[in-house]
Amino acid sequence: MKILVAYFSGTGNTAYCAKYIKNHLQQDGIQVRTASIERLLNDDIAQYDTVIFGFPVYACDVPDIMKHYLRQIPPDSMSTAYLFCTAGAYSGNALHRAAGLLKAVGCRVAGWADVTMPGSDALAFLQKDSPAAKKLCSRDFSRIEPLDRLVEKIRSDIADGEKHAREIRNARIPVKLIGTLADGVVHLCYAPLRRRIMDKFYADGNCIRCGYCEKICPADNIKVTTEGVRFGDTCFLCMRCVHQCPKEAIQIGRKTIGKLRWKGPDGRFRPLGTEEEQ
Repeated sequence: MKILVAYFSGTGNTAYCAKYIKNHLQQDGIQVRTASIERLLNDDIAQYDTVIFGFPVYACDVPDIMKHYLRQIPPDSMSTAYLFCTAGAYSGNALHRAAGLLKAVGCRVAGWADVTMPGSDALAFLQKDSPAAKKLCSRDFSRIEPLDRLVEKIRSDIADGEKHAREIRNARIPVKLIGTLADGVVHLCYAPLRRRIMDKFYADGNCIRCGYCEKICPADNIKVTTEGVRFGDTCFLCMRCVHQCPKEAIQIGRKTIGKLRWKGPDGRFRPLGTEEEQ
């Protein structure tokens, strides 16, 4: 049995959850690999018996980079998959939309998890020594119940084998009716808000032109030159550049100066690598 946990993680929450799933499944002697979709070819998933996809929720939706990846999966290259998402507040119907993208390539979702994690967008505006920041940074992430339930579901499915494979054909992620209304409001407000925030990105005087932000930007939105750092219009606000800059030089207006920087629950997140490379 070979399992792949394919994820996108902007600032480390989803990567942490991917490793959490791997560590728990490996206790059963199952071969598990975690990999960022930023380095994972769509054809690679055909090598695995089971694939688990994970992503952060942006504006109650699936990130564009994950949408693109799921749409490019070769049709019928896998029959079943699992999903998990991370959200700072409310995930809306993001999991349902991801399941729809998988259905379009001939894949059904056998199980899912909706995980609440610290919202990396809000964290960048918190004072480092504030009570809220201290509480989040000291929070115990050694047990994540939604992921525990998902791991148990996967274990059960593996044990059931072919019997389960027949039963999951009718599996569905339920649509949240309240979520449908909330999603519409969020989507309506998000576009102008996104544009307003994007226009406020800049690199301050602490920038050393190392080029790291350009290298790790998943939207190819940043260009570093001898004159400075330029931000384009393809940003989807993953906040990676803000949190990963080694000099904390990337700001959103003046409200992120000297504020908290987040590198995942364990403080070890490094973009663009598989877990083994990190």
